[in-house]
Amino acid sequence: MNKKQYKIYCDKVEKETKGLIVSTGACPGCNECNLDKNATDEEIDIANEPSFSWYCCNICNTRLGGDRYYAHGINKNNKIIHFNICLDCLMYLNYGQLDDMTMLDMEKED
Repeated sequence: MNKKQYKIYCDKVEKETKGLIVSTGACPGCNECNLDKNATDEEIDIANEPSFSWYCCNICNTRLGGDRYYAHGINKNNKIIHFNICLDCLMYLNYGQLDDMTMLDMEKED
């Protein structure tokens, strides 16, 4: 990924999560996570394991196959929105940037 592609990626993520409070991981009580509201820590840990998918990431819309992870957003009406996200979006949502190697490679462009 180059700096121009990274800017486009960041804009996509910001657009898709605008107005949401976003958290990564499975959510007890979410039907799509298939977790009961009283799920145990072990059940949540199992639900947090990634699964391979050819489906697009719900945030950046990448069409590349890969691991998908759960994430959730809460909108202004307190409605929970379920996402299946790629590793890049997981990293970006958790750390505000992509993985270290990708970021270092972009710095080398200068």
